[in-house]
Amino acid sequence: MSDMAIERLTRLSGGNPFLLRELSHAFVHNYSHATKSDSDAVNKIASDTHSTVRRRFASLSRNAELVLEYLAVANHPLGFHQLQTLTRIIPQDLLRSLSALRSQGWISTRSGARDADVEITHDRFRKVITQGIAPDRLRRRHLRTARVLSSDARRQWPRIGNHYWQAGQIPQAAACYIEAAREAYAAGAIEEALFFLNRALHKDVVRSAAEQIVVERLRGDCLASVGDAQRAAQVYEGLASRTTGQQRMLLRCLAGEQWIRAGQNELAIRLLRDALQLMRVSRRPSTIVSMAKILWNALRTGRSLSQEPIADFESFTDREACLNRISSPLTFLDNSMGQELIVSIQRQAKSRGTMADRAQSHNRTAVILSFLGRRGRSLAIKQMHHGRRLAHASGLDSALATWNFCMFIWYIQKGAVKPALAHGQRSIKRFAGTRERYQWEQQFLHWGVLCCFFHQGQFKELGEATAAQRQAVSDRSDPMNLFWKNVAAAHWSDLVEDRVQSARGCLDAANRVVANNTFQLRRFFLWLSQVYQHLYEGQSQAALQVMRASWGPYSFSLMMRTSQYRWFALHARVCTHLLIARDEPDQHRSQLAKARKFARKMLRLQEPAYVSYGRSLLLAIDAIVGKVAPHSIWQHEIEQLERHGHSLMANALRWHYFDYLPDGPRRKQELRDEMVRSGCVCPERLLNLMIPPQSAQPAH
Repeated sequence: MSDMAIERLTRLSGGNPFLLRELSHAFVHNYSHATKSDSDAVNKIASDTHSTVRRRFASLSRNAELVLEYLAVANHPLGFHQLQTLTRIIPQDLLRSLSALRSQGWISTRSGARDADVEITHDRFRKVITQGIAPDRLRRRHLRTARVLSSDARRQWPRIGNHYWQAGQIPQAAACYIEAAREAYAAGAIEEALFFLNRALHKDVVRSAAEQIVVERLRGDCLASVGDAQRAAQVYEGLASRTTGQQRMLLRCLAGEQWIRAGQNELAIRLLRDALQLMRVSRRPSTIVSMAKILWNALRTGRSLSQEPIADFESFTDREACLNRISSPLTFLDNSMGQELIVSIQRQAKSRGTMADRAQSHNRTAVILSFLGRRGRSLAIKQMHHGRRLAHASGLDSALATWNFCMFIWYIQKGAVKPALAHGQRSIKRFAGTRERYQWEQQFLHWGVLCCFFHQGQFKELGEATAAQRQAVSDRSDPMNLFWKNVAAAHWSDLVEDRVQSARGCLDAANRVVANNTFQLRRFFLWLSQVYQHLYEGQSQAALQVMRASWGPYSFSLMMRTSQYRWFALHARVCTHLLIARDEPDQHRSQLAKARKFARKMLRLQEPAYVSYGRSLLLAIDAIVGKVAPHSIWQHEIEQLERHGHSLMANALRWHYFDYLPDGPRRKQELRDEMVRSGCVCPERLLNLMIPPQSAQPAH
């Protein structure tokens, strides 16, 4: 027998000595002389393994056959007592049968003790045995197995449900699957819970209206936990239409929460109207008034935070806890109403709520304060320090993850990419350990981390993370998931890889997502990505047209007057004018003047990182008109950008500076090679988004 034949026979046997012996016997006595090669002989044996096992099974005693049938039907280990109950074989005879089967390699046990678990040693044995059982008898075997397992003190609901299901006893199976779904949901195995619930909701099962509501509510909770916000909202909304009173209001709140996570703000507000009125949140609050309330509360309570007890108060109601959860995503979709809700929750948290609830309230208040410039961020950090103390005391990963999330936003507002990335990744890791692993904050974090990778020039990490995020939401159709994977850094990742057509497709998809929406942050990032697309392709006039179309509305939005968003907008505007100045000589002087005007506005953004952008752009503009600053000034700004984590902008400034050095071409080529190695396909075109190079790169 060749080595190849030995290896293949061993693989066919799965390492089972009994089956290996049978296959080897068949090879030597039946096939090796009748075929041209060992390979042909093994192929014939592989196709005849079923009959080989069947023949050996038929030679067993009736008791042994009965034991193997129940082990095959059970498809998991059975204890001695369970086997004895199933087969009705007296203990001494059962012991003899087990000993014989074990010696022949059919079964394995931990020991010879009566309570030892017994199982079939090979799946091929199981398949052959079950295929030989008549359908009616097979159903009876499943039914008896289900009943015996049901009497066990530690009921394994998935197995019991499966046996009832295979026996055709759908109502009993459904009852078991509901229990299995509850256990899986509590353990965080949400996909398993959904599988069990799909079986539990079989059309042939008749339940009372109250029982049906309980089952469907659990299904809605599972869909919400895996991030399928649109389907979860539909489940909750359907349940709300069949209930009354406080239960109806809670279900409408849960449906509204999921519509918000799905990006359907208008549907959400319709469902949340009654609950928001109870929280004294008006339908169209003033953004300025909401901001003023948050600032006033922070100033008034800042000194007393250290005196607040680190202990649980009376818990929020389920409705209040739901509204507490949605305050962050609602702020993203509706600046004024989200802030008003945060003010209301903060009011409640003074005397009520668990430590985790109050920690989230303080941290979300801090997020809004972080939009109010340096003064607001100094107040925000006090709120977050107290929120962190409460989160640590609560012992909940979700509370600590929310604190990291808020710190991520706090650092992002400062333009401090490195610490923001660290907090973002830590928050993602902590959220992954909670049941709510696909909640809105985590999706936002994944998206925000992509932006950090982009500005740090970590293009390989950007590409890998973008692909992973798109894969994670590939089976989701709700607007927010489509938005996450098509706008901002997810779109910029395509530009880094020079996939222009794919990037255009992203913008088309994102445009459909936010069509007919009132202006919110989503539209800002779509607008920014559209400008970047035109800059990358060298279409300076198209970029300017997009820029001007929305510049007015954005300038009058309070949220867009925060440092971060003005940095985004002003930087894109400067790059647009520099690109026109480069490509259209007749407008060179006027466009440089406009670029200088907007670069100077960046110097008023307060935060060191954003001010460094303004100084860097002014260095480049001065150099273009022949006023090249000393090396030390260029080097200082490059170091400042690197210190804040803006390596891509630092490389753009280096690239521009190299144009004025004797060995500039060589150093520029070295920098280009470095960027290509890091994952950027066409550095010259990508730098149009930072500081457009003076030597144009032809568009595709």
